[in-house]
Amino acid sequence: MRGVLSRGSLATRLLRRVLPVLGAGLLAAGATSSAPGGRDDALRPETALSDLLWSGDPVAAPRIDQSGRVLAPSSLRDRVVVLSFVSTDCLITCVARTLALADLTRDLPPDVRARTVVLAASVAPDRDDVAALRRFAEGLRIDAGKLRLVTGTAAATAGVIAALRYPADRLPEPPPTVLVFDRRGQIAMTYGGDPLDVPRLRRDIAVLHSLEDGVGHPPRPAASAAP
Repeated sequence: MRGVLSRGSLATRLLRRVLPVLGAGLLAAGATSSAPGGRDDALRPETALSDLLWSGDPVAAPRIDQSGRVLAPSSLRDRVVVLSFVSTDCLITCVARTLALADLTRDLPPDVRARTVVLAASVAPDRDDVAALRRFAEGLRIDAGKLRLVTGTAAATAGVIAALRYPADRLPEPPPTVLVFDRRGQIAMTYGGDPLDVPRLRRDIAVLHSLEDGVGHPPRPAASAAP
């Protein structure tokens, strides 16, 4: 498991640590995602998050969740995003990880919970359509308000597998990787292995929530009280 880095001098070390995991192209895209100032720009296609989920084109390759709602890039703007991978017939370790993520936001403070999105992207596009994801969610009693299980195209899945360097012959068992993106859509940390360390992940989400301008930028100073 890899921890969050929250200061400018550490950001370069962060990139070096996750580079072998995601590949130079994906991280280079994420590193240039913010406009000058980095505060008011929308989540753009060249962010690491958007590039991984949609290969830069959410219109051509939409992600749809178990309730039939389209996952829009705008819904992830200025949010801490936790992204895992799933298939509806995955093994027990994958099911346990998915259930843990469905419960992830339970003990977060309300303001942090409101800015946290938890996703599980299917890596079995040939059979994990909306109906299959709905049945899977209902069987595990997963609320779409807590964890959105999203479909994917064959091209998007191939991109994910390539980016994570996951052996394609292990599919449809999904990669045991959980990625966390900061509020600017940049990769902040990775988790690997089971069981998932949920308490630590909750603490790290709270740290990322405090970094309004993303990893590598200090928290903004608190607003001064009016006289």
